Amino acid sequence: MAEERTQIIQAIEKPINFLVLILLMVETLLGTLVLQLETHRNLLIYTIIGFFIAYTLLIIIIAYTKPEVLQGKRSWKDNYAQSFADDIYVSLEGYLSNLEEGEEYEAWLQLSDIINDSNSTDMDYSSFRSEIANRIVKRVDQRRNIESRRGTIN
Repeated sequence: MAEERTQIIQAIEKPINFLVLILLMVETLLGTLVLQLETHRNLLIYTIIGFFIAYTLLIIIIAYTKPEVLQGKRSWKDNYAQSFADDIYVSLEGYLSNLEEGEEYEAWLQLSDIINDSNSTDMDYSSFRSEIANRIVKRVDQRRNIESRRGTIN
């Protein structure tokens, strides 16, 4: 008996496995209650069906929006794109600040376009590059807004 439990616990390596285990446990509990409580049998049967449908829809939504979550992977795009964009911005800011204002802005936009122009069929990589490009443009626009507000104090 203890060996079977150990095998079950070892089988839960990914979040999808855990979700299936929870589904099986709840359905087993509700099934047992159906057999024991005849007065509430119809309600419990509808609860079993409703829970199964709701749980299935939840997993489908997660699989559609963030499929890597079900496999237990972290999205590297979300974790590293913005910090990588900030690193690029900081490393080039000093060099590009020597240009005239219009030329500097055009250089940043050109860099952003080059980073964003991906011929890759890998959607994650294209999204990663797009996130970097958008972050760089956002940083440049923020700096321009701050500099445009600076003026002489009367």
